[in-house]
Amino acid sequence: MDKQFPRWELQLDRSSLTRRVVATAVAVASQLGLRIDEPVILHDTNNTLVHLRPAPVVARVATMTGTVREGPAWLRREVEVASFLTAAGAPVVPPSRQIDPGPHEQNGLALSFWELVEQIDNPPDPGAAGQTLRACHEALTEYPGDLPRYAALEEADRLVKLIAAEGLLTPADVALLERVYKRVRAAIDSLELPLQALHGDATLGNVLTTRRGPLWGDFEDTFLGPAGWHLGCLASGARVYGSNREVVAAALAGYGATITEELLDLFIEARTFQVAAWLALLARQHNGHRGRLESRLRWLRERELNG
Repeated sequence: MDKQFPRWELQLDRSSLTRRVVATAVAVASQLGLRIDEPVILHDTNNTLVHLRPAPVVARVATMTGTVREGPAWLRREVEVASFLTAAGAPVVPPSRQIDPGPHEQNGLALSFWELVEQIDNPPDPGAAGQTLRACHEALTEYPGDLPRYAALEEADRLVKLIAAEGLLTPADVALLERVYKRVRAAIDSLELPLQALHGDATLGNVLTTRRGPLWGDFEDTFLGPAGWHLGCLASGARVYGSNREVVAAALAGYGATITEELLDLFIEARTFQVAAWLALLARQHNGHRGRLESRLRWLRERELNG
């Protein structure tokens, strides 16, 4: 048996990276005084979430994101934003109160700790999700910390350069993404829209359905941007796949969105560009993301052809 890792980790039957992630989460939490009997992986894509049973604590370990974002500043900002929103009574998943939420760095990994919230096995109510997102954004108007501007778009532009250098997409697809970025960024800049603090990744996948109602998590992408960005986040998946339009309409109505179709289309295109850039990186490690990537590239091609 590999003596470097406890027996429970070998039984997870995961990649060596995931084994290292779990071992690191357990080690850091143990150093902070938490008793752990059984770590359980809850989610494993851009980040790995590990429930540190029996404590109501979830470790959030940067895996894919940690390879393209340098230093812990973005994780520190997430903890600070979520702590501020928790104190303001906003409907969010709180950072852990049992141990120092971090961020922490060990074994070449960055991680933070969060409260485990009891979920109800139902999809989020889209109207309520929209309403609670609005509550989060209204609370963020008082956030005193510094936030980067247009971070989601500018980061995706940098990712496209990384994708091109590593040959993760064909030259034609890289050129497509480069054209889309230049076009949407120029169009957004020309509008001179007011900026506000945004969740940054406001999809219904980042809402937990709980007995307390919908709770928003995953504030690692919080930035200053136009209000239309989060509406594009809510609507882009439905537009790409041509499904869940009623769900999206209910979420937008719950938020109280007032936006023209033309402007919404622009932010849907911007969001689709961003997601495509991330999916190109994810597909390198998880082949199951390839179909999602191709759907977005196809949608972007068609939009470009149809003007």
